[in-house]
Formats: sequence, C-alpha cells, structure tokens
Amino acid sequence: SRSKQPRSSSQPTTTATTVQGQWGGWGWIGGYKNQIKQLQEAVSFPLNNQYEMNILATLLTNKRTPTKSLATALTTPRGVLVHGAGGTGKTAICKACCIETPHAFTFFMCGPEFMAITTLNEKITILQQAFDELRSNQPSIMFLDQIDIMFPNNTNNKTQQHPYGADQKQLLFTFLSLVDSLSSSNGGGSSSSSSGGIVFLGTAMSVSSVHPLLLQSGRFERHIGLHLPRQEERQHILAIHTNRFNLSKDVCLSSLSSQVHGRTAGDIAVVCQNAALHSAAKIHNQLLRTTLPPHHNENNDNHHHDDCGNHDHCKNVTAAGTSSSSSSADHHTGGLLSPP
Repeated sequence: SRSKQPRSSSQPTTTATTVQGQWGGWGWIGGYKNQIKQLQEAVSFPLNNQYEMNILATLLTNKRTPTKSLATALTTPRGVLVHGAGGTGKTAICKACCIETPHAFTFFMCGPEFMAITTLNEKITILQQAFDELRSNQPSIMFLDQIDIMFPNNTNNKTQQHPYGADQKQLLFTFLSLVDSLSSSNGGGSSSSSSGGIVFLGTAMSVSSVHPLLLQSGRFERHIGLHLPRQEERQHILAIHTNRFNLSKDVCLSSLSSQVHGRTAGDIAVVCQNAALHSAAKIHNQLLRTTLPPHHNENNDNHHHDDCGNHDHCKNVTAAGTSSSSSSADHHTGGLLSPP
C-alpha cells in the first residue's frame, strides 16, 4: 500500500538527441512547459536549495528590507495538486518532479492501494509512520497519487450515494491534523524555512473531486492543471516513446502527431507500443521464413500430424489464427492512429 523511494542522482541517462536530461526527469515529459516551471518553483528549487533559501531568509529578516518579489519567492506552498483528465500524465510529471529533486526524500502512496486496506487502525498507523519518516528525512516529499480516491469530495453529492462514514471522517481528520502539525510545530507559516522542507504532491481528476478541506491554505493550496497535448507536444511525446526505436526513414513524427489529434499522452504511448509489437511480430515471421532450413518445416509438419492425426486441419487452424491475429493488430493500431 505504500513505498518510499529516496532519490539519488545516480539515475541512468540516455544518449539520444531527441530526449535530453536525466532519465525520467523533465526531458521525458512531452510539453507542459508552464506546468513544469510551476513545479520547479514550488518544489524542486526550494528543496534542492534549502540551505541557500534559509540563509537568504535570515538576511532579509535581519535587514528588515525585503522586497515584495523576494518575500513572495521565499514563500512556498505546503502542497501542490496536479489535476487533469485520465492519461494526461499527472503521475508522470509528479514522478519527474521527484527525480529532479535528488536532495529530497520521497514517500510514495497510491490512493487505491491505500484504500484497499480493510481496517481503519492500520490506515492511521501507516499515515503516522509516513509523517514520522518525512520529519526525520527532511527535505522530503510526500507524493499522494490519486488523492481524490483517498479523500473524495462528496459534500455536493445530492444523491448521497457514497456519504462519508465515521471511519472515513476519522481518517480525513487524522490526515489534516498531521498536515497542520507540521506548520504548528515549526512556528506556523508555509515558507521553506519554517516548514522544515516538507512538501506534498497530489494528483486528482479535478480540483472539485478532492475534499474542500484539503484545498485550504497550508494544505494543497497550489493547483496545476494539465490539458490535452497540442501539436508540438504530441510530436515531443512521440519522440520520447520512440526514442529507442530504430525508425524507418519514411517515418515523420510531425505527420503522425497530426493523426493523433485529441489523444492523451497515455493514448500516444499505447500507439507506440502497439506499433513496436506489430513490427516485432512481422520481423519475427520474416526471419522464420528466411532463416529456417526447408527440412525444419517438414519436421514440424510431421510433428503436428502425429499429435493431431489431421495435419491439414491443424495447418488451416494455425493459418487462420495467424491471419486473424495480424489483422486484429493492424486494425487496433490503425484505429488509434486515425483522428478521433
């Protein structure tokens, strides 16, 4: 239900020219330049430069002459909520943020796995242990994937199909008290120097799908939305997912990016995976026809004849199955490549 991953800078890097930067980092995110910049300002920069931030804050406090821009720059949010439709890359961009913050300890928690735990006491114990690790490994990041499943917003649910029960309310209030205790134990405020360098990252389908108590100041107070990728962003995503492919010379990523208009980053990834599998199957069949000696096929025919007792029937079934599988792959890949 949980996993903790201290980040280090010893990540493998790629030598490709189309994708630059640390493996899994910002260079592996197609588009979203503005969203990446916001995450850098809110999470990566203050946690990677916590010592310098504390010195600067002390100097400005002593001189009592901080400019408004510097004072604002030193104030970082306690939590950042990344929201968007399914497949837009919410989890990927948050993981890239954690990788690009190598000085911070990352505690990862998946919402569906966490809610699959049956007993309330075990859930509360996991939360308390998580916050203990965050405090003892500062600077640190707590990444809550699909937080809207953990703490959904049903205050406006007129039908009350899924009302908050007593256990769910206690879990919510326990989490809120743990979050608020971080600021109160450090003298209040949400700046990097007072918070001790603990930042929360969360993903959700929309801001309205999260319980409103989590969106108050000092909690998940900054919201970053992800949209459907545009033309250049789709081309960048295609370049990322085909980075290690040996593409044919007639493949034009710019032309392909126009064919996947309206698709999410997850859809484009599936297109590349299907294309790779389909090409691998075709190459495998060609190698079998050209490299195997003729007597090998005869041996295989005799083997099938002995097992089935009807060689022609097995041959027809095998050919039909291969043809059906190939046409199914072509149809599936072509359907994803065609405009919606």
